[in-house]
Amino acid sequence: GPVPSELVQGLKQLKCLKLAWNKLTGPLPALGDLPRLEAVDLSGNLFRGRIPESVGKLAKCQHLWLNFNRLSGPVPASLNEAKQLRTLSLSENRLTGRLPGGLGELGKLRKLLLASNKLTGRIPWELGNLSSLAELQLGGNAFAPDTDQTRARRQKQLPNCRISI
Repeated sequence: GPVPSELVQGLKQLKCLKLAWNKLTGPLPALGDLPRLEAVDLSGNLFRGRIPESVGKLAKCQHLWLNFNRLSGPVPASLNEAKQLRTLSLSENRLTGRLPGGLGELGKLRKLLLASNKLTGRIPWELGNLSSLAELQLGGNAFAPDTDQTRARRQKQLPNCRISI
């Protein structure tokens, strides 16, 4: 079933929320209302709907796993405000639209996992700013094909990153 909103409202001091692989349904809980969260793992559930823009309020969050759900709509542009993120895993959902270039502002990001969605457009050049990035998974989407020059530039910008597109 769904995560009761009263539960989230009563957990303002919560630092870690791990409810992975529990067959939870409905929309995502109001994560932006939990400002002290450092890690969120809601992967492997049946959450539907959009990722709320309020995820940008997760100023202390280092790890956000929302993979293997049924989330749809765009990747929220507000994620660029979650400056402490080291892991962002949104793979295996139904996300659509273009990737926001603002993700390139997440300087501490080590893993950006967006494979197997329905994302389109060009891969933002700003992702080349992620000098700490060790893993970039973008395969299984409908991105515009890279030219050899673009691919070579990305590899040069991210020399220590394992890239799968």
